[in-house]
Amino acid sequence: MRNLQVFIPRISAFSIGGIFQQVQKGGPQIAAIFTPRDQPPLVLLIRIRPDLPPPLAALVATLISGVLITFGTSFLIGRMTQPLTTLAAASETIGQSQHIATVPVRGPLELRIAAGAFNRMAQRISQLLDRQRATLWALGHDLRTPVTAMRIRLELVEDDETRDRLRESVREIERVVEDALFLARSDLAAAPTQIVYLDELVEKAVAGLIEANPESASRLTIIKSPKANVLARSNDVVRAIRNLIHNALRHTEGPVQVTVSDDPTPSVEVSDWGPGLPAEVMQAPGEPFVRGDKARSADGSTGLGLAIVRSIAEGHKAKLSAQNRSGESGTLMRIDFDRIQAGQQR
Repeated sequence: MRNLQVFIPRISAFSIGGIFQQVQKGGPQIAAIFTPRDQPPLVLLIRIRPDLPPPLAALVATLISGVLITFGTSFLIGRMTQPLTTLAAASETIGQSQHIATVPVRGPLELRIAAGAFNRMAQRISQLLDRQRATLWALGHDLRTPVTAMRIRLELVEDDETRDRLRESVREIERVVEDALFLARSDLAAAPTQIVYLDELVEKAVAGLIEANPESASRLTIIKSPKANVLARSNDVVRAIRNLIHNALRHTEGPVQVTVSDDPTPSVEVSDWGPGLPAEVMQAPGEPFVRGDKARSADGSTGLGLAIVRSIAEGHKAKLSAQNRSGESGTLMRIDFDRIQAGQQR
């Protein structure tokens, strides 16, 4: 009885709010009733046999009250922290998904206020992302028609050298348009996945690059691992690998090495011996319109290529990382995938 009286003020001091009432009636019966704010009441009831000697009855009452209060406190803490756990889980989705989850508005007043504020923030961010995607889509779509007209008019240019330079410029504009349209897609993680082998995807990516630029074949070295398989959307991963290789070929005149590995996780690494990347780019590779130093950005690239790589990696719950070679020039760009777990479907 005394332990119960001493413990009650500690619980009633919780920010969850509520009132404790202690009742004794019907002989040797003790009840503690907790009424949380906006919650159903919780009753802790102790009954003591009337034939027990007073010292033993007091000991039993003390032990039982301690057990009941312990369970009651755990119950209350759980009900108080569950909304916080839900809020934390929803917060983790920000920046990792195209869609931001909202949380139920429930619990004590303070948590309801926090949940409401989070939901309003999530709504504003979602609207901002939607407008950004719509803008990219509109720009990319509207640019297709004039770019096509430019390509047709190029054939009227008589000077071969001038025509070749203009054709390459138009090709670069087309790449930017396609990149913008790809980034504007809202279904990057909605397409079905299947089990694929990374070395096969690397072969497809390299074949496409060599077809567009045959002289790049002599600069490429590929190290394969036939065991590296992942659950992925093959066309998207091929595009990500192609962008990494194209980026390396474009910003260095030396060799480029593509390494497929299965240790410690399935991965694709593209390394070059170029000027390297500044620290701010390595910390967050793939930010749209963020490029490296002047040596890498002098060609007028927009930085959308790596942004697409990061978007594809995030859509596969993979990780894009970048680092400069230790003690020598060059950059390592790497995508690490999760291993296929037992029971995962195609």
